[in-house]
Order: sequence, then C-alpha cells, then structure tokens
Amino acid sequence: MSDEREFRRKLKRRDINRIMSTEKVMIRIGVKGLTEGLLNEIKRQLNARGVIKIRVLKSVREKITEEDLKEFLRKINARIISRRGYVYLVAKT
Repeated sequence: MSDEREFRRKLKRRDINRIMSTEKVMIRIGVKGLTEGLLNEIKRQLNARGVIKIRVLKSVREKITEEDLKEFLRKINARIISRRGYVYLVAKT
C-alpha cells in the first residue's frame, strides 16, 4: 500500500471534508510565485498545525501547475492530500 493511501486512512475522508469546508486558507500563492520565503512559511505552518490549506490565486493559475506545487512541496517532505479547484490541503509526510 502506498504512503499516500496510509496517510489518507489516518486522516479520514470526513476530516478532510471538514477541514476543506471550515478552515481558512493559510497560504496564498500569488504573483511572486514559489519562492524560498514561501517554502519557509509553509514549513513553519506545517510544523505548527500539521495540515494547511493553500490557494493558488487567479493571477498565477496558468503559470503554476499542480505538478509544480507537488515538486515544490517535496523539498520540505510535504504532500497534497486533497484538492478542490485551486485550493489544496497539504500535510507533512
């Protein structure tokens, strides 16, 4: 069984839905894009909360793909566990 499936089992579907619908977006990716400062802030937020929401703003949706974000998050051992539109739920691995 893959690591992602194991993680999803720990974080049940209802928990993911609750977080996606009730929690506020903690990180917004805008014109500056995927920078080191953004990476440090994501790492800090993940250490504090464990799971965070990230939104890709309209101004960069064509420039930053989901694959770009996945590669960016691999640098800090984090992964996308859910997506709704341009809002991603991210957790530490």
